[in-house]
Amino acid sequence: MDVLYFCNQLLGEQVQALTIPECYALVMSCYLHDVGMGISRDSFEAFTRKLDMEEYLKKHPNPKPEKVIRDFHNELSGLFIRKYADLFDIPSEDLLFAIIQISRGHRKTNLFDETEYPDIQTSDGVIRTSYLAGKIQETLDYCHKVAVIQRLRSANCAGAGGDCGC
Repeated sequence: MDVLYFCNQLLGEQVQALTIPECYALVMSCYLHDVGMGISRDSFEAFTRKLDMEEYLKKHPNPKPEKVIRDFHNELSGLFIRKYADLFDIPSEDLLFAIIQISRGHRKTNLFDETEYPDIQTSDGVIRTSYLAGKIQETLDYCHKVAVIQRLRSANCAGAGGDCGC
């Protein structure tokens, strides 16, 4: 699934209302929002020390690393983007912060928290982090539904000997 493609489809004409920094932050976030799913063991160990996991560990004593990665991948993505920001050549701290927050915001978060998801005023226009994170959430929900439909169609075709007509 191409998250950027579906995000653009869902935005439709609304894309014209995005500022240049919003376009940049949205594109980068579409590509980077899940990088926390593929981190190295060293990064996993370093990053999880930075996460507030007290409540999580009460509910999930001794979780396997893959469960922690899945459950916290949005937070791990934010930490990864911050650590390797120079590799991505992100032109300003405002854009970096926006990309991190939008990437983090695609999962289990309060987008109404104006401290975490502020509107950031830049010299090239505003970046509405809450709005853009919400658009990525909406896109991923849509992608998930499309994937489920495709799996169901595939299963139906396989059950019909590959000739179900869909």
